[in-house]
Amino acid sequence: MAKYFLVALFFIVSFAPFTPTYACSGGSPITLKDTWHEADTVVQGVIEYADDEGQNGILRVEKVLAGTRVPQRIVLAIYPAADFRRANERFNSGGCWSGVRPFSPHETVVIFLKRLPNGTYDLAQRTSLTSAYYAFPNADSVVNISYTVENDPLVVNDAFPQPYRIKKFNLSQFVQLITELADTRSIQPLMTTPPPLPTTLYIRTINGTEYELPVDFSSPLHIENRYADVSGRIERTGCSTVNCIGTAPNGVDSAQIMSDNTIQILSFVGSRVQGSAFRFSTTSDALAIWDNNTLTLYALPYDRLGFCCFELTFINTISINNDENITDVAWSPDGRQIAYNDAKGLHLWDAFDVGSRPHLLETMNAMSLTPRFFSATGRYLAIQRGQTRLYYDMVNLHELPDGMLSPDDRTLLQFDTWQASPLNLYRLAPFREQNWIDKYNAVRQVEWIDDNRYIAANCDEQQAAECYVWMDSLKTGGAHFKGFMFAYEEVRETLAIAQRNKRIGIFTPTSYNYQVYDLSASLDSEIQAVYWMPPIFYQP
Repeated sequence: MAKYFLVALFFIVSFAPFTPTYACSGGSPITLKDTWHEADTVVQGVIEYADDEGQNGILRVEKVLAGTRVPQRIVLAIYPAADFRRANERFNSGGCWSGVRPFSPHETVVIFLKRLPNGTYDLAQRTSLTSAYYAFPNADSVVNISYTVENDPLVVNDAFPQPYRIKKFNLSQFVQLITELADTRSIQPLMTTPPPLPTTLYIRTINGTEYELPVDFSSPLHIENRYADVSGRIERTGCSTVNCIGTAPNGVDSAQIMSDNTIQILSFVGSRVQGSAFRFSTTSDALAIWDNNTLTLYALPYDRLGFCCFELTFINTISINNDENITDVAWSPDGRQIAYNDAKGLHLWDAFDVGSRPHLLETMNAMSLTPRFFSATGRYLAIQRGQTRLYYDMVNLHELPDGMLSPDDRTLLQFDTWQASPLNLYRLAPFREQNWIDKYNAVRQVEWIDDNRYIAANCDEQQAAECYVWMDSLKTGGAHFKGFMFAYEEVRETLAIAQRNKRIGIFTPTSYNYQVYDLSASLDSEIQAVYWMPPIFYQP
């Protein structure tokens, strides 16, 4: 069959779950041989996991049909989360859809792939006239392959112009076709490799060097341009220093502070406005920008706000006390209210109401006041007063101590977020203080998984051997692992744990698999911080 001049099927796919459905036209037919030459590897496998839109997943490789041998499990990153949001949330007026027929768990596929630097795999071809992905949902499934052979007796499919012909192949026939085309035999994948990470892991060492660990645990990539800001944060939705880049929470839009006291929107060309600092809203559809004496709100081009195209839209502005600049702002969870500070004190502003005036929450005294963030429901506002961190109750203006609030705002795990301290429990509805969590005496980091479960890093620098990361709950307790810092990836529920001697532990609760990896050959010094990079898998 390899003697035929094969042309990939023109798949006509209805993307029913998506809004909108885009189609692209134009281009020339691409042969299977063309696709094979573009591919690093051609594999047969079974989809083990697919994200909510079926555009990314984990493939269990059963056979390597041609090209480079790959691990048994690989990450397919065909249409990453931020790209899907960009197409689905904002550019609804038209364009080209570059996704695929949605992956389905337990489905057998044959797919032509290219490995990306981050260890994920993408389609070998990116055109409208080939998919590089062929699905066999059941034992009787076939795929249609078009080809050109003069005077061939096969019936011409009217959907394709002459001289293209169509022939059906089942799985075994298609696999044989590819191996004949590649002039090789299928082989088994690498069976001893670890399960892939759900996305890349950011690692910063005590020397300040930044790395990105690929999902397949290949050698960490050195990040040339500094990713963290001056405070060490990498999850930044705003900036206040020249050349700093901030990104909206959904990963779609980004902006940069320029040297001429302007803010450049990087996600669409030509939008630049006056300002020295900015922060994207929690809903990712608005931008607060401020300079010496004004705070201005702009809307981004999202249908849900009634705006389109590629520009910022002015919404509202207020004057601020110019004796002291704003140091930061905090957006409420609904993306409507802004807490900010100036020389007068701490204010709350209903930014989308053009007629509203800011409400003064607290008058400035000898100590500075800085808003930090709102809690998940908006009931509490985290602030910093001098060197003290606390929460405002926005209903009764009572104060709560520093710590981490649960997603439902009903429980506070109280500890000092500046330095290691004991962990205490506060029930907030109804309020009562309970100091019965006595297993932690030097907590440095806490993150909630849900309203009941949380993760805590307990590490006394004087007793480094006693550093542990606990996966715990308010009711039953949980597991713990050696380590002094962690990063939790919520889409696939994967926990990365930083350990001494340049080691990273990876725990996956769904499989209860835990493994430690030695990165001493790649890192220039001990690990200082770990974060998960933006997710590959999409969930609403």
